[in-house]
Amino acid sequence: MNRRQISEIQNYLNESDSGSSLFSCGDDSDNDPSYEQPRPHSQSLPPVRCSFDSGDDCGPELTGSNNYQNSDDNLSVDDSSSESSDDNSDTDSWVEDYADIPDYAFDDSHSGIKLNISESSREFPIEIFTQFWTDDIFDMVIESTNKYGENLSKANRPHKKNARASTFKPVDLDEIKRFLGICLLGGAVKFSVIRDMFSQNPLYYHPVFNHIMSGRRFDQILNCFSVQYTDRYNNEVIGPMMKVQPLFDTLIQNFQTAFIPTEHLSIDESLLLHRGRIIFRQYIKNKKARYGIKFYELTSYDGYVLNIEMYQGKQEQSAVPSRTSKIDSIVLRLMNNYLNKGFSLYMDNYYNSVTLSNTLLELKTHTTGTLRKNRKGNPKVVVDNKLKKGQHVWRRKNNVYVSKWKDKRDVLCITTRVHPKLIQSENRYGQQKNKPSEIVEYNNYMNGVDRSDQMVSYYSSPRKTCKWYKKVIFHLLDVTVWNSFFIYKKHFDTPNMKFKAFRDLLIKNLFNIPNNVTANELFVLKKKPSIPPATNHYQERIPIPENYKRTIYYKNCLQCYKTNKIRKQTSFQCKQCAKPLCAGFCFEAYHKNL
Repeated sequence: MNRRQISEIQNYLNESDSGSSLFSCGDDSDNDPSYEQPRPHSQSLPPVRCSFDSGDDCGPELTGSNNYQNSDDNLSVDDSSSESSDDNSDTDSWVEDYADIPDYAFDDSHSGIKLNISESSREFPIEIFTQFWTDDIFDMVIESTNKYGENLSKANRPHKKNARASTFKPVDLDEIKRFLGICLLGGAVKFSVIRDMFSQNPLYYHPVFNHIMSGRRFDQILNCFSVQYTDRYNNEVIGPMMKVQPLFDTLIQNFQTAFIPTEHLSIDESLLLHRGRIIFRQYIKNKKARYGIKFYELTSYDGYVLNIEMYQGKQEQSAVPSRTSKIDSIVLRLMNNYLNKGFSLYMDNYYNSVTLSNTLLELKTHTTGTLRKNRKGNPKVVVDNKLKKGQHVWRRKNNVYVSKWKDKRDVLCITTRVHPKLIQSENRYGQQKNKPSEIVEYNNYMNGVDRSDQMVSYYSSPRKTCKWYKKVIFHLLDVTVWNSFFIYKKHFDTPNMKFKAFRDLLIKNLFNIPNNVTANELFVLKKKPSIPPATNHYQERIPIPENYKRTIYYKNCLQCYKTNKIRKQTSFQCKQCAKPLCAGFCFEAYHKNL
């Protein structure tokens, strides 16, 4: 890759920083942009270097998706990023000797937490949370929600007299915090219907929800909850991202400034469950949700989320440089702020290619991961070789190594960080296995996105709704809570702290409830004081005389005649006094004068 090509890529990254192009071309497909048509297997292959261990009978502990195909929509992608290779050049350019691994001297002295965290944050984690979900974001949510609510109240007219939809009471900071707290609590206390949270049904009764907010007010805020209608974000965005772009930009900037990761980063896909009708809905068969909204995430190896990009469907016009495929451009955009710093990036076979590894090497970034056998530029001598179990072959081109290892199945890998060779590795059961060094690296540092997805899925805030952007906002809220917990756990050195315990503390802070208060102290039952009666005066039905044919017997009320000089019949009398008195006022007035 010459200097002109590197300059094109650098200019593209600079342009994506300046405007909304960061999310303008989120194209992707499982159809390989560097696809090469399969060819007949050659009967004669050049000699290769193999390592064989007959005693190794166990496979790699691979994380993520390796040899299984993620299904997306079809994309027509420019193949110019792929290296064209024929049989002659393939044999000549791929060699079987080691070269020195470039040392980019990653400086880990700048890694770590960059937030100002006081000791009081141990009991009040909301102080960490609000450094991600800042006052600017709260103001953005409040302004947009109030504008949307006002517009809805005007658009739905004419209303019936005193209809609730005719007016919208503006929300304030305290109310929006309580609303978010209820949404977070709803992720831990599951209800099939949202209104069951506020139900008086003894099967679903949960007093804290009604104590914090009424069900009707919660529904009204949820109906108007948005970030689109704000004047704080002036950038013109076209497409689905216009509904969530202000929140995306602010949160990602806060994520990246709050924590600088160590050397190892990973990129993978995340799928948010959504079965509504949207043009960019994705199907990925090996994900739990299968259908939903797909995100590309960049994380540290231990799960801290650094960057997120949402897939928006096919784009007719692409801002990708001519020498870079669309999949490569996703990686370059996600890594934009971490290039030329010596980071090591781990990806699965959806992203990796020889071209991308060469591009990132020019940008002082190492890559390691699995590789698809149909990528253009792959060495045929490695891809087409038939191996026995335990065999390991590799080839090098410049500083890119492509290797193949046979265990339970063929595993094709690419790396620029380590020399491919078999080493002793210990699995989680303490058993020693012979594995390639590149696979050991991949297993150790690739599970960052899976780790964050796993923790977020346990207490997911998004509820059933036809508005996809609300699910995205709640998903970003969950990611913010997870990153807050990551910082909390690392800063206070509490490895045994559970994510649920952190969420409970945060929800109490949002509700403004003391941490140590009990339910009996918080929910004081309103019971009427039991005052014993001064006398034994009770109401009863007037007894029916003998031989009286009707079921109820009436007499004239003594108090009505005494007070108003009117004759009014009643069927009640005082049990003690045996005086006919109307139930209620007459009974009470008569006994006051005794």
